Amino acid sequence: MRNSILFICAATLIPPPAILAQNLSVGVLAGGSLTKSFPTDSLPGDPLGSIFYSQSRDYLAGGTVEIRLPASFSLEVDGIFRKLHLTMAGLEPNGALNSVSPSPVITWEFPILAKYHFERGTVRPFVEAGPSFRTAGNLNGANPSHSGITAGAGVEMRVRGFAIAPAIRYTRWQADGKAIEGLQTAPDQVELLAEFSRAFQSESPSANATGRRISLGATVGVSLTDDYQYQAPVVLGGVTQTLRTGVHDAIAGPMAEFGTANWSVEVGAVYRSLRQNVILTSSSMPGAGTETGHLSTWEFPVLGKYKLPLAPSARPFVEAGPSFRIPWSVSNFGIAIGIGVQTQLGKLKISPETRYTRWQRDGQGTGVDQLELLFGFAL
Repeated sequence: MRNSILFICAATLIPPPAILAQNLSVGVLAGGSLTKSFPTDSLPGDPLGSIFYSQSRDYLAGGTVEIRLPASFSLEVDGIFRKLHLTMAGLEPNGALNSVSPSPVITWEFPILAKYHFERGTVRPFVEAGPSFRTAGNLNGANPSHSGITAGAGVEMRVRGFAIAPAIRYTRWQADGKAIEGLQTAPDQVELLAEFSRAFQSESPSANATGRRISLGATVGVSLTDDYQYQAPVVLGGVTQTLRTGVHDAIAGPMAEFGTANWSVEVGAVYRSLRQNVILTSSSMPGAGTETGHLSTWEFPVLGKYKLPLAPSARPFVEAGPSFRIPWSVSNFGIAIGIGVQTQLGKLKISPETRYTRWQRDGQGTGVDQLELLFGFAL
């Protein structure tokens, strides 16, 4: 895992010049599914004849980033929120339902799609295909699979600098893992989506004329606060269990920043491992030992930044915005604020900063107050 993170950071810190010379489009997407998330079926091994089904189709909403490549190709990455509509009910001999219980399953989908645009002026048809990944929470007995293959087609229209792209997509998900209730999602999904995006030109003569810039790079750092909140010792069977936060690992991940010289938006994907030690002590069992564990998380801060127009070689900045986190076993939303200074070393921007995030509380006892010392490196 650590080697993968270092590879990602290195790849984004020194991107190929051909990539930097292209447009980056950032926007939102929304739509709905044309298929249902769960088939209508009986619960396996249920003597009462209970069934599960989707009472309605799902809506989808999220964000999208697209990098334009040479020869009419591009690469698109989406983050899509989707609530899978699931209902469980009892089935009476006459076919009537009782004890109807809506039990939605919350998911985020992350398709990574290669796209080809057919050149047709302001109206450009396109096709797309690539892998999709999925994380789920609030499972209600289900266990949706985490990967699939997506293909789609659509048309992109340009209106006053904005791109509007309706598309239809098909995703074939892998078979689900073992679920507590034996529930299985429908593997074949068809979605109707519409994307709305705006292109930001990377640093080039035309970009400088408008003051619009794009920086790609990486963020590394370390947490200054404990991963878990203090918990009073618990005595079970004569053994005292005391939870302590373990050694803090480095945190790292890629980032992208786009905007003007003074105002910008930074989007990051930061890997962080939450560590804890459970110390076991007992008067009757000396040296009971220590149990260690860790939880791998990804944080996705979306921060608005303002750089003070002072000396070009050292520009203080402030930032604030929402931060999202997976997996679903921990709190998934927080608010981040930070202060720092951006310095210039040739073409390389170095941005040391202190960032504070206030996370929602969760049932795992993770820390709600997170303070980090970070260093950003970008071109």
